[in-house]
Amino acid sequence: MKLKQIISLFAIVLLLSACKVNRPDDVLPPKTMEAVLYDYHLAQAILMDAESTEKYKRDFYLDWVYQKNGVTKEEFDNSLVWYTRYPEEFAEIYEKLSERVTKDRNQAAMLLERIEKSSFSVESGDSVDLWYLNNTAIMSNSIFLDKLTYSIKADTTFHKGDTITWNVNSTFVAPDSLPLKVYLAMSLRYGADRVVTVDTLLDHTTEVTLMTVTDTVVELNSLTGFVSYIDTIGNQDACVVLSDMSLIRQR
Repeated sequence: MKLKQIISLFAIVLLLSACKVNRPDDVLPPKTMEAVLYDYHLAQAILMDAESTEKYKRDFYLDWVYQKNGVTKEEFDNSLVWYTRYPEEFAEIYEKLSERVTKDRNQAAMLLERIEKSSFSVESGDSVDLWYLNNTAIMSNSIFLDKLTYSIKADTTFHKGDTITWNVNSTFVAPDSLPLKVYLAMSLRYGADRVVTVDTLLDHTTEVTLMTVTDTVVELNSLTGFVSYIDTIGNQDACVVLSDMSLIRQR
């Protein structure tokens, strides 16, 4: 190789090395920063839609962001300042963040389509599982995980006198002395003002079944249900795992 070529190659290497940004140890890595920013923007979006009387929840939402990702507010703020000084580094993070948002939006659209099909075009048959959500859910005192709901609009596949059975396995992950409870309720709505509800309150690991029979005279309008997590002392280490959930309509 000629001397001129060697010098040119050496100059290119030096140029590339000079362009490389050395990230300080106290600045969050790009992947971590991306994860925190994703949850941070999600929390901000929720707060934008919240009622003015609920703005006090801002700190709770943001604390959840930091706790979930294992960072402190100071670490996030310092990292944000550093990345804004290096637009190329920041742009790469937001490019990946945009890809993630697009992917999640597409998945959400698919889930919404699945829910709409479940709500307005329920399968026919003598015995059908109507459950359209995940069969397993983790509940805690986080404002994002303290409630689970479902709603199904009755159609021609429902008949008067059908039996509706909601099955749930609950596993409490908490000290025995912790006053932790889970409230389950299932409601059948007839017309505009008639609602029939069956419910139960759990405070220990068990398998629970809520069962009711639809009216034999009046047509059913909709079937709804929810689970509410009740923790009176705010224990961050406790949770309840709901599993093997099913919603059986039997003729």
